[in-house]
Parts: sequence; structure tokens; C-alpha cells
Amino acid sequence: MLDEIEHVAFEESYVLGWASAGGGSINIFLQLLLTNGHSQFRTFDEENEYGCYRLAVLTVDDVLNQSGLEPCEVIPVWDDVLKEYKDVDEINAVRMDSREVRLSCDLRTIAVECMSSSLEIVGESGQGAFSKWLT
Repeated sequence: MLDEIEHVAFEESYVLGWASAGGGSINIFLQLLLTNGHSQFRTFDEENEYGCYRLAVLTVDDVLNQSGLEPCEVIPVWDDVLKEYKDVDEINAVRMDSREVRLSCDLRTIAVECMSSSLEIVGESGQGAFSKWLT
């Protein structure tokens, strides 16, 4: 996972929601600001875009303990008029190691003690972007 989190500006990224993935796993839906050097960084229109934002799913497996994920499920909501996600929580600090994921955000601190975690960049923002993880 180290390769995926290098060159991510977490302090300018957002938590969009979360859901159970079954089997003791949780998916956390993110909108990440990728910086130059990330394998999925793409040039962007500097007049109309702030940066190279991509959606990601942070999956924590074999959850032993968690806090900050209440209610038990928050589904990302896309605003067709504004062309952005609503009710986002800005990330202020991140700590990830082999047994814990901690996201300190404006509205909450998400802390998950787990056996493993993985981050998958899933693409650009838009309606239905997370549908594969919300079945």
C-alpha cells in the first residue's frame, strides 16, 4: 500500500463515506488529491480544477476495533448540479501502519484497528462511481 499513498496530499483530500464490505471488512470511500509523481497523476485544467483528484477505496480487513464510523454506513452522495460530492469530511492528518488506520478529519476521527488494509484508486468523480462496492 505504500506505493499508493506516496504522492497523495491527504490534507487536501476528503472522506466521502463508508460501508461494510462483509466478513469483518470496511470500505472507506475517499476523494484524494494526487501529486506529481503518483502513478495515476494526470495533468488537469488549472483554470477550472484545483488539482488531480481521484476516487479511492480504502479497505480495512479483519477489523478488531473501530471508532468514528457511526452511523454504520454513509453512502457518498453526488450532486449533479454542482458536479461534486455532498457532505464531505476534509482530512487533516493520516496515520497508516500494518495494524491501524487513523484519519483525523474536520467532523470526526476515524480509527480502525485491523489485520491489514489496502488502497485502490478507482477513477474520477461522478454519479455511481462506487456502485461496485455498494452492492
